[in-house]
Amino acid sequence: IVRTLLSIQMSPEASHIDQVRVPLVDAMYGASPTRNDGTDQSTVSTEDTRIGKACVSISAAFAPICEWKQWENVLAIATRKKSNTENDRAKAEQELVTAMSGLPLEFTHHVALDRWTGAAADKMLYTVLEPTSGQWSGLKLELDEKRLGERYLPALALLMHSLQSLHAGDLGLGWGTYRGHGTIQITSISIKGSAVNCEISTPGEWLWSDLEANDSHAASEIKAAWKTWLQTAREG
Repeated sequence: IVRTLLSIQMSPEASHIDQVRVPLVDAMYGASPTRNDGTDQSTVSTEDTRIGKACVSISAAFAPICEWKQWENVLAIATRKKSNTENDRAKAEQELVTAMSGLPLEFTHHVALDRWTGAAADKMLYTVLEPTSGQWSGLKLELDEKRLGERYLPALALLMHSLQSLHAGDLGLGWGTYRGHGTIQITSISIKGSAVNCEISTPGEWLWSDLEANDSHAASEIKAAWKTWLQTAREG
């Protein structure tokens, strides 16, 4: 988002660390030091340092699927299914179907898409065991207002833009998103902090509209701070 808005170009040969060195993003999510001279770079002090501990923490979401003993049994059978003997593999496959009976899991077939052509990627047909239901805990993101200082409101605006992309289905979470993993659906959003406190129980097509409807003053303040930061970043 920031790279697009600030028209920051990046060489395809750039390392991952260089790719994430983007204004505001590095202050929010942290970046590695740019020198190894022993200087203490454990805090984010200015926009130019681009290093330090992340100001955003994320608590993973979990959903109970089955008892550990049941899952241990499934893993043991799945391991036997890799046997070199065809009869053993066939027997293990039948046992696996029985062991999974009643569990909210099912085999799902995927084929990865080539990111350049949009066609099926070569040799990328695979099968995974996926949960089909379950009561997931909420995904919790915390923004450290004290460490961000004057960048807190622009960072909050950027987080809202990220949530918008997540809500629209443009972003995946975790490993293997290009293989179809990481797809989620946002059903509600709760924002609590010094700048804004609101509950969005049924997010609409545009989260900023939801925020304005719940707290118009906070929405205006965050938008103003975001525009000011963008203008300053573009000029700098």
